[in-house]
Formats: sequence, C-alpha cells, structure tokens
Amino acid sequence: MADTAGQRLLVALGDSITAGVGGKWNKGYAEHLHELLQRKHGELKLVNWGIPGLTIPRLRKAIAKGEHLHDTIQGASMIVMTIGGNDLLGTLPKKMPADLEMLAERPNRQFARDLDELMLTIRSLTRAPIYLGDLYNPFPQSEYAARLIGMVNRIYLHPLADRYSGVHIVHLNDVLRGQESTVIQYYKSGTLRDLKRWWRRPIHPNDTGHQLIARAFHSIIRSTEPPKPKQKPKQKSKSKPKSPTKPKNQNPYRPRH
Repeated sequence: MADTAGQRLLVALGDSITAGVGGKWNKGYAEHLHELLQRKHGELKLVNWGIPGLTIPRLRKAIAKGEHLHDTIQGASMIVMTIGGNDLLGTLPKKMPADLEMLAERPNRQFARDLDELMLTIRSLTRAPIYLGDLYNPFPQSEYAARLIGMVNRIYLHPLADRYSGVHIVHLNDVLRGQESTVIQYYKSGTLRDLKRWWRRPIHPNDTGHQLIARAFHSIIRSTEPPKPKQKPKQKSKSKPKSPTKPKNQNPYRPRH
C-alpha cells in the first residue's frame, strides 16, 4: 500500500453519505471509521472528499482533472466510497408506472458504463484496496424501491468485486435493513411518497446509521487485510564449550627451597 511521507492515508470518496450528512455535526461514517482504524493502525490521516449531490460521472471527472485529488488518491493506503444513489434518483420517473416490475428489472447501460469508467480511473492511479458501500433502501415500505435497489446492487455494484482486483463490497443494504425507522434521518412513512418533501427528505443515515455504516466498513477492512507476517523467534546463539582452564605456568626460574 502506498504511503504519503511514511504516513498511512485513508481516502473517502463519494456523495452526501460520505460527506457525513445526517450525522451529528456532519461527522459521518468516514470519521467514525477513521477513529476505529486508528485504534489498531495508530497514525492514520483521513482525507474526506465527500460532496452532497455527487454523481458517478462527476466524481470521475473530478479525479481526472483535479490535481490535488489526483495526488491524494495516488498516495492512498485504502479508499472507502459511497456513490450511485444520486444517479439512481435521477432515473426515477416523475410518475411511477403501473408495471413496476418491468421498470425495476430494466437494465441501465449508462449506469454500468459510468461505474466502469470510474473504477478504471481510480485503478489507473492506485492499487490500494477500495471498499465500496452498496446502496441501501430508505423506503422499506415500497416494494418498487426494494426491487430497484436490490437490482442495482446485484447487477451493477456487487460484480465490481469480481471484475476489479482489490475491490471489496460493503453490504450496507443488509446492515440497515429492518432498522430504517431508527437509523434514517427524518424517517416518516417508509414509502416513496416521502420524496415529495422538499426538505427533510428521509434519505440519509442519522448519527446511529453512520456509526453502523462505519462498523460495517471496519469489519470488511479487517477481514480482508493481509495477516501480518509472523516474526521468527530469535534463535539462541550456540555458545562454544569452554575449554578447560589451564593451570598457570609456574615460573621455571622460581628458586627451590
């Protein structure tokens, strides 16, 4: 793993979830994860490049054009990322169709291309491990949302771990499922109707949710880290057998009595 001036570097990339929206004082999963990792790794610097509203193409362009971000990724020891939620929201029709099943299963080739271009851009800069959180469903009472998010994870996000070396998926959808009412900020009805609210939209994790996400990332990082090489026990040096002490030479010229 690459280090910057001998210091390990944790780089967080992505959207408002990575930016910490919903967390207390905007302290999100990346900051909580940083604290967890420091307990084991000691000195570890965090660079959080999470931006609310960020999409996959915008993140790729920022990496390709921004010299600072370019250099930061090159020096990363590990990368954590949440991305894709805003891209998915942008594909939702204003009026839900009657045949939700057909829409949910319809492949989105542009989404797949954008993901591949992003991964190729990052991989051109670093071989550091990438930990990518999949999409979670903040609308558990919506069958359409559950089907759509499950499809996106299964078809587009999860296969990235097989196609790109060193990419690991963090299954946030499984981690938060069943706890939405307590881990989603401004949770109301759990249906897509809540998206009509222009403010306090129940999409982001609250502080408890961010801490759960941090622990999920931490668990995958720990399970995929290479084991530390065992130190060979120091062999005791074989001491040479002491030669019998010779009696001191008597002085041949000592006078006899």
